[in-house]
This record gives sequence, C-alpha cells and structure tokens, in this order.
Amino acid sequence: MKSIQFYESANPSIRDTLNSVHPTWTKDQIIRYLYRELAIYVRRDLKYFLQSDEEKKRQFAAGFINRFPNIVCFTISEFYCDALREFGIEASIERANSTEIPLFAIVVKGERGKYFLNPLEDLFNNQYGLMPQSFGIKPRFKTINNTHPDLFSLEKEYLLFLDDTLGFKYNDPIFEKLEPQMRQYKNACALLGIDPSSKPHKDIKEEKLAYFGKHFINLGNVNGTYERALLYKKFVDRLLDRRERDHVLVHIEDGLSQNPYVSFRIMKEDTEDSLYYEEKTPEGYVLKRVI
Repeated sequence: MKSIQFYESANPSIRDTLNSVHPTWTKDQIIRYLYRELAIYVRRDLKYFLQSDEEKKRQFAAGFINRFPNIVCFTISEFYCDALREFGIEASIERANSTEIPLFAIVVKGERGKYFLNPLEDLFNNQYGLMPQSFGIKPRFKTINNTHPDLFSLEKEYLLFLDDTLGFKYNDPIFEKLEPQMRQYKNACALLGIDPSSKPHKDIKEEKLAYFGKHFINLGNVNGTYERALLYKKFVDRLLDRRERDHVLVHIEDGLSQNPYVSFRIMKEDTEDSLYYEEKTPEGYVLKRVI
C-alpha cells in the first residue's frame, strides 16, 4: 500500500478534502463522504481501458502500474483504502470475481459491520452528482461473497439519512423529470421551442444535443475522457427515443494520445451526417460542430 502522501504529491487538494471530514462524523458518514468527494481526483486510465483484451491481460499479469490520477479498478481501490485508513477505518482491496481480468473492489468495516464498495463502477456517478449504485450493496459476485460471507447491505433509508446529514444532493431527479418529456415528440418540441405542426416528426436530435450542451454538459465535475463518453451515453440512453438512439454514435478519439476527446456523430438518412466534438475551455466543456 502507498501512503496518502503519494497521492497528495500529485494533487495537494486531496488534503483539503481529507481535512474537510468533520471530527464528529461516524465511520459510515466518513466512508460515504470520501466515496463521493475523492472521485474528482481520478479518471480511468485510457492506456488500459481502450486496449484489447490481450493487452489488458498482459498488463494485469505484469502488475498494474500506478499512473495516478489515471486509475484502474485496483489502483482506485488502493487510493480509497489509503484515504480511509487515515481515519482509522478498516478497508481492504479484494478480488471480486474469478474472471481472467478480474475486478478489484473494497471491503470496508463501518458502524455495523463489513460492506462492499465498488468505486470504479460509481466513478462517473460520483463525479456527475448521481446517486451511487455500488455503495453498501450485496455484491453480485460469487467470489467476493464466498470470501466474505459476512457482507451485508445498507438499507436505502439509512443511505438517505447519511446523505441528508452530509448535505448531499443528486441530479437524478433532473433526468427523471426530463426523460418522459424528451422521449415524446410533441413534449420535446414544446420544451425545445419547436413547432411540431410545421414539419411533423422533424429530426430534432441536434436540437436535443444543443439543449443538453447548454444545460447539462457541465453538471458535476467529470474530468476523464472515458467518463465524458459515459456522460454522452447517458444522454443518448435517457433523453433520446428508441428510433433516435439508433442513429447516434459516441466515440473517444485519439484515445492513446496526449489529448483525447469525445466526438458525437448524428447519422442522417437523407442528408450528410453531423459531427460534433467536445472541447474543454476555461468556462467548461462546449460542443463544436465539425460538419
């Protein structure tokens, strides 16, 4: 294990997050707080995640190289465990499954016993301000359940209590409200300021993309290219109807270069496709149209 100073040398702001933990908080409050707040400091390692399965196996067999802030499942778990131990919390990295390229996650000891954390799976959720899905759940993996038969699930009511005491708010209700509006053509037209009678069933994917770019692209603190691609996937899955989703592609371009970026192609049946790319500016991320 590395000390927390290893990570602070890469980003001194990590100490600010650790110092913001209140001395009266319970173990579960500290675990919940750090689970979300530490996520802004890392991003998926494209040199691993965009490789072939053969290359992933080679890297796993050789031992993961810590390229912090670029992480894989093992190194993000190592980072979280080191931070939790700063507060005297028992936390260990565990192999969750028995596949050739296994998932590593965390078993942590809270107020009432041991439970499971999967910070990699929740990385995007934590960065974008969505409700985490892999915190204190009964894991679906047979290997970790066999190794730790004493793991238990935290009740939803208790998790809501923790969030309330920590002042955590989530962006999920925004999408839950917006999804039915965007998926119904007339409702989407009303929201986007389009006259549906002027041209029935007009192609409005670009208008939806512009709305997303104006209102949602900079929610949260999503800093990794892989995570930015997940953000667009969420947009496609939640805010486009089934027919529209079939004509949209999201790609990570130049993924192994020093300056990878996300592109968004809207395929059209009767005209030329529209291609956008995402650019980071001092004011946040913006969408640029290429064609």
